[in-house]
Amino acid sequence: MATDPSKVSARLSTLNNSLDELEATLEPLFSQTLPESVVGLEKIQQAKLQVALPYVLYDLVFIYLKTRGIDPKAHPVIAELDRVRQYFDKIKDAEDPAKSAYGLFLDRTVIEYKNTL
Repeated sequence: MATDPSKVSARLSTLNNSLDELEATLEPLFSQTLPESVVGLEKIQQAKLQVALPYVLYDLVFIYLKTRGIDPKAHPVIAELDRVRQYFDKIKDAEDPAKSAYGLFLDRTVIEYKNTL
């Protein structure tokens, strides 16, 4: 099966543009330490940031594996992505006003997450 070079070139260009956009989006976070980044944020926002960062990292590993011809679904990165997704679910549950004591829950979740790193 032949691959059309113009299609490959277009996809590579799209990927390159997406990575440039991601880099520009993350630049404010890279210019300071994580503790400096979370100062002034509400606890829920702190938790979201601390979960989003490893998710982005694992997602980039997933993309890297795919670009190298390695099946990422057979790689341990999938388990890590699933694990981090569970923290997103916990945060989403904590945001529900019907849930009681969500502040305590968030504190425990952030501490628990930090201990797994």
